[in-house]
Formats: sequence, structure tokens, C-alpha cells
Amino acid sequence: MKKPAIVVVSDTEQFDEVCSVLAAEPYQIVRCESCSNVQASIAERNSSIVVFDLDSISVDNKFLRKLKTDNLGLSILIISSKKVHPELRESMSSHIHACLKKPLDSEELRFWLRSITQDQPRKGPSS
Repeated sequence: MKKPAIVVVSDTEQFDEVCSVLAAEPYQIVRCESCSNVQASIAERNSSIVVFDLDSISVDNKFLRKLKTDNLGLSILIISSKKVHPELRESMSSHIHACLKKPLDSEELRFWLRSITQDQPRKGPSS
């Protein structure tokens, strides 16, 4: 069963790039074009991974804090062409799992997604 990963991006090219990188991986990639639909997408698909493209979507510390508070097992990755985001200092230290630099390194993205999914607690009895 594929794990749902929500990609919040308004740029079709960037979404296609993420999809092509993860085509052979066990993820169901779901596009969300605005932050206003993220919470519903997470709930609908029971997703524990959200990837934000900060070059096309604007988020702030308050939004990310609420998203994490409402979804305790959620891991947030961000993709950006900028090296630093001083406006997200709080979130970088406590809410964002990793920040990936553009152009996107496919191995790095796969590494972080595998790391996140392996670190998540398993549901049900352990064998």
C-alpha cells in the first residue's frame, strides 16, 4: 500500500519533478495547490508527510505550528531555491523535518522520505 504524501505547490513543473523523482517509490503523491486545502487533504488521505514548495506557496510560523499541533505525527519537508528563511526560524527548529535546496536532488528527497517513514511508529501489535 502506497503512503500518501501531500505536495503543496502551485507550480506544475515542480510538482511533475517531485512525481518523477518518486515514481518508483511507495508513495501516492497528491497535489494541493494552496495552504487552505492542506488540512483537508491530510485528513482525507491520512497522510503523515507534507512537502511545501516555498517558491510558489507562502507559509508562516503560525500556520506550520497549527498544522503540526493538529496533526501530531506529521512530517513537514520544504523545498526552496533560497538558502535561508529567517521568517521561518521558529519552524525550522521545531516543525520542519528538513529543507531541500532547488534544484531538487532526487537521492536527498528519497533519503528524507525513507527516514521519515522508518521513524514513524507502526500501528497495531508488533511482531
